[in-house]
Amino acid sequence: MDEVMANFTDITGADHSTAQGLLEATNYDLEQAVGLFFATHGEAAGSASGAAHSHPSAPMDTGGGPMPHPMEEHVRPPLPAVRDRLYGETFTSRGASGSQSHQQEVQAFRDFKAETSKSRAGGKSNQPGLAGLFEPPHDLMFKGTLEEAKAAALEQSRWLLINVQSNSEFASHQLNRDTWSDDTVKTIIRGSFIFWQVNDASENGSKVKAFYRLTELPVTLVIDPVTGASPKAWTGAIEPQRLIEELVPFLDHDIHDPAALQLGSHLKRKKRSSPPPKGLTEDEELAMALAMSAEDAHGSGPAEDAPSYSADASLSKAEPVTEDADDDIPEEAPMPSKSAADVAKEAEEQLPPEPGAGDAAGCGVLVRFPDGQRRQRRFPRSASLDVVRAFCLVHSEEAAAGRPFAIVESMPGSNPLEDMTKTIEEANLAGAMLVMRWLS
Repeated sequence: MDEVMANFTDITGADHSTAQGLLEATNYDLEQAVGLFFATHGEAAGSASGAAHSHPSAPMDTGGGPMPHPMEEHVRPPLPAVRDRLYGETFTSRGASGSQSHQQEVQAFRDFKAETSKSRAGGKSNQPGLAGLFEPPHDLMFKGTLEEAKAAALEQSRWLLINVQSNSEFASHQLNRDTWSDDTVKTIIRGSFIFWQVNDASENGSKVKAFYRLTELPVTLVIDPVTGASPKAWTGAIEPQRLIEELVPFLDHDIHDPAALQLGSHLKRKKRSSPPPKGLTEDEELAMALAMSAEDAHGSGPAEDAPSYSADASLSKAEPVTEDADDDIPEEAPMPSKSAADVAKEAEEQLPPEPGAGDAAGCGVLVRFPDGQRRQRRFPRSASLDVVRAFCLVHSEEAAAGRPFAIVESMPGSNPLEDMTKTIEEANLAGAMLVMRWLS
């Protein structure tokens, strides 16, 4: 009981008589006694406790003088008002550029499931999907700024091909899916162009749009790296065959050619003045369309330092002709005993059967003749280049009559084909575009 009494007095601060009375009333239940004490004495005890702690150090006035003012709590003065900008210009510009960068990185056909599988596998995922189907042509694209692309094109004497895309336009993704993935288009671009693709949301894309005043996207431009001018431009999606047709004139002219800037207007005049005839097959229509965009004058003049092939070359190998001391070109003298029709017939007999379109052992070869015509035929990859020469004899009466000619690739700076015993696959001419040129 003494312990309960001591605990009660420690908790409540009551005197001994009050504690004893309350404990006896609650049968010495400490919890009930404490509750009863605060229920009956709580208000008075709280007032006394508050008075005791309000001013512990205040001096007591025992005299009859006036009471001193109570001590006031110290309150710090308010902070001075300051007016300033919450964000500066540096933060704003950084935020704007960050927003552009984020917008540029958005991929409309991003496959998160494939990326997750790829990260879990720790390697490259080969699963087909929209992301792979509409993926940009990274193997063709020049990595760098526009100025760096111009410098590279100028150094290599190539045209600069620019493709400005927009993620919000499906035609941009259609170009990636259909046009830039075409094997023939890739071959032409790798051989004669520097390809630079940019998104309109990027900083470089905005500069190109402003400089060339582009209003519709996507846009494909051919740029002269010497002057920065654009002789040719296309908007929207372009079919691969149409793009090949439009790019052919740029294959025949170097960027330093004085007539290079006239290519765009010349191409338009050719299209307006020479409508394609009706009643042609699909291959003939393609060949005629390509011929309409070509330079008629180019390739009709004599070509120096090139191997020549005459009508009799379809029956035997070429032999050197020593007409000029400085001309070491192998030529063959025509045989007047055979008519052009006979030579063309024999050359046609040498042509192998044309493989089907789905035959992997076959490949297509396009030949541009000096008169501007273009003809395409499929050959076995294992066939020698003699079949291409025979193909030229079949479709050129002058060649069958004995006029010497040379066969060269359409890429600028390409050397004439010399070893006609090589196969088409060995010469890497599968799907190539060749040019037949007169030597006299």
